[in-house]
Amino acid sequence: SATSVNNQEWNNVDNNKRIRSPNNTTSPRTKKTNEPSNFSSPNRYSLLDTNVDSMDLEVNAEINESPPPTPPPPPIFLTSPINFITLCKNLEQITKTEGFLCKSNSKNIKINLHSASSYRAAITLFNEHKLEYHTYQTHEEKSYRVVVRNLHHTIPTDYIKEEIEKHGFLVKNVTNILKSQTKEPLPLFFVDLNPSPNNKDIFNINNICFTKVKFEAPHIRRDLVQCHRCQQYGHTKTYCNHLPKCVRCGENHTSDQCSKSKNLLAKCALCSKAHPANYRGCTVYKDLQRFRKKQQPTTISRLITENSDTPQVQPISQPPPGTSHSFNAPARSLNEPIDTQHLSFSQAVKGNNLNKLKSSHINDPPSDQLLTSQLTTFISEFKTLISPL
Repeated sequence: SATSVNNQEWNNVDNNKRIRSPNNTTSPRTKKTNEPSNFSSPNRYSLLDTNVDSMDLEVNAEINESPPPTPPPPPIFLTSPINFITLCKNLEQITKTEGFLCKSNSKNIKINLHSASSYRAAITLFNEHKLEYHTYQTHEEKSYRVVVRNLHHTIPTDYIKEEIEKHGFLVKNVTNILKSQTKEPLPLFFVDLNPSPNNKDIFNINNICFTKVKFEAPHIRRDLVQCHRCQQYGHTKTYCNHLPKCVRCGENHTSDQCSKSKNLLAKCALCSKAHPANYRGCTVYKDLQRFRKKQQPTTISRLITENSDTPQVQPISQPPPGTSHSFNAPARSLNEPIDTQHLSFSQAVKGNNLNKLKSSHINDPPSDQLLTSQLTTFISEFKTLISPL
């Protein structure tokens, strides 16, 4: 009843929710300060690290301080008939402890010296004894040559030299390039710079003499170099001490001193035939070009030589006559009838091309039935081999 329900006691349920703290607390908040910690752990490997860094600096300093190796001087080719023992004694007095090396052939003696001072002393010795020889330009004297484009040919070379030197380069010589056949001046100039580590920066210049220019590396010469003093190939007149030969008459004088008329036939100083010594049809020039091509392999042969370790592709052996290309099936006979069911309409109605169709089906691959029979035979033979095991 209602009275019984009202007489029941009420039970309070405990609330498990935590009591929320008030917003305004009496204790003020403490600010975090970045105070250093009293505890510090030392690095036990710090001494090793400093030693390694100092060692690296010492090694790098030694590497940077070491000068680049100087290249040896060029060889000297001596052609005068001399006594070899006397030559070696004279060279020993010049070189002292440095030494030298010689190599002889039927035409000359090649002398290799090991220092620039010995090289210059040997040149002085040969000049004093009036010996015939030729050599090449030393590395110290070799200039850095570039080509400048788009400059008008009427600009004086001295003015071009001054303009380039304003950019911090040491210019040795400036030469206008002429057309080979007509000797017409071109808007190109050779610029020779003295050896310097900043010579490559000249390619960054794009404006001199009120002209937009472009500096380029010169093209590599492919033809043989000929001396204008002795008319021989392989060196230049600047480093030649051979007897002079005229390019027109072949006599022992320079070409500018020749008094022979141009109407008379020329005489080659190399082969004694009726042509000037610089004629490209000369037999001596052709022989040298032929020998040079043999010494220089072509691009294809060079690639084959470099990739000689790669396996070469073997040629596919052709099957013997009377056999097909797959499963060695026997070839069809010419008199064997052709299956016209697998032919197209045009092939079936063409009676004139029947022989062509027969010949085209001679080496056709085997049919599906033939392949099935061959596979069946192979499986049966394979089972007979396995069954005894």
